[in-house]
Amino acid sequence: DVFIELMHMQRHRRHRALNKLGVACEAGKLSTSTVVHFVIPLSLQLLVQRGVSMNQYDQGAADVGIATIGHCCRVVNWKVFCKTLRGLSQLITLSGASREKMLIRAMCAATANFRFHK
Repeated sequence: DVFIELMHMQRHRRHRALNKLGVACEAGKLSTSTVVHFVIPLSLQLLVQRGVSMNQYDQGAADVGIATIGHCCRVVNWKVFCKTLRGLSQLITLSGASREKMLIRAMCAATANFRFHK
């Protein structure tokens, strides 16, 4: 079960669970509400990792978060896409230079995966 995996102690199992959510999102198995209120915030949490120093920053978790944001942006509407990009750009100013590269990668993944020609 994905929710059990998300709470698991081992990092790689949590990463795999979030990746499964991203794939399910892209396949259309999750509602827009679930994507907006659960999957994207969870991905952002893995991406930013508040309270963690750069020495302890989990690059693998950030990569999974970026990929999941990309999967989610493939199926969301314009309003959600813009809100996600605005949130990422605000996080850049709040987190400073320490997370800037990862947040820009997430913005690029979101933009690359969004379907502008629906």
